[in-house]
Amino acid sequence: MSTLLHDLPLGAPASEVELLEADRQGRLLACLRSHSGPRWFRRDEPGWVELDLADDGELPLAAQIPRLRALGALEVLSWRPGRRLTAAHRRPSGPLVLKATRRSRHEAALARHVEARTTTGGQGFRVPALLDASRELACLTLECLTGRALAPTEANAERFFAAGVCLRAFQEHAPRAALELHGPAEEARVLDRMAERVRACGLDLPAGWTELRARFAEHAREQRTPTSFALCHRDLHDRQLLDLGGAIGLVDFDLLCQADPALDAANLCSHLQLRSLQALEGATPQAILACARALLDGLERDGEPDFRSRLRFYEASSFLRLALVHRSRPRWEPLVAPLLDYARRCLDELERG
Repeated sequence: MSTLLHDLPLGAPASEVELLEADRQGRLLACLRSHSGPRWFRRDEPGWVELDLADDGELPLAAQIPRLRALGALEVLSWRPGRRLTAAHRRPSGPLVLKATRRSRHEAALARHVEARTTTGGQGFRVPALLDASRELACLTLECLTGRALAPTEANAERFFAAGVCLRAFQEHAPRAALELHGPAEEARVLDRMAERVRACGLDLPAGWTELRARFAEHAREQRTPTSFALCHRDLHDRQLLDLGGAIGLVDFDLLCQADPALDAANLCSHLQLRSLQALEGATPQAILACARALLDGLERDGEPDFRSRLRFYEASSFLRLALVHRSRPRWEPLVAPLLDYARRCLDELERG
């Protein structure tokens, strides 16, 4: 762990630190767990200063938070200072979800959500309806889907099969708007940007990560381009999927693009392995295996040329990303080594052919 952490805010142990990151000015931020919810601190010259959401000048919606809270109508679901804010607006007629960003990112967030909503056309995944978009507040107002995150348990294997069927339908819809193409080279650049963020926190890269990144780069140069690109969520994991009973909901389209159909499946499968490491929500190794198999059976792409090798390639990338994410999450740092081991296994399999 970094020497910068010898004086954690409030004298907290590292196990209470949910996340470390650097803001856009390069200052270290720390998110601590507490009974009242996450608390954010910034390390300035005198020491650590607690941040108040209402003072976040990067997010225009933040200034409205005290008024909405005073009305008893708002629950903050998540906040990343200077980056994004998600809140539930409770109303007698039903809750709404508010998703706020910086103004510079609002138009792109709006366009991607509209694309996801209109492209699926009510088939496959259930995507929240867009109810309003405020340029002034850089905020999307969305339908609140009432469901639970799709837990990776053996009892839910059939639901993961349904998610695979929905993912296939999602991928086969032709985008109506121009979306960026995301291939192996772009995936490698994502890894490098994340590595820079870890270093910006004063942390060393995990032991062995650089070697695995170099092996990944060799495969990125050799990776075959798929016969066609597909609509891709690019941040697909189990907590983006909601079990709505008769449907599977899908949320958060900030990274929507066109990519290899294997990419989303690889991201989801690698996150299932993460849940097993975390031992959360009944995610035993047996349950993970059952859910991953069901997902891929529903996706029904195993018969396509090189699909399994492309799946392993993107799983390796996902495990390398997750290792960096958890390097910056002191509570979960013990997971870094096994995540890198999963990346190594994926690369070994690719090299065996």
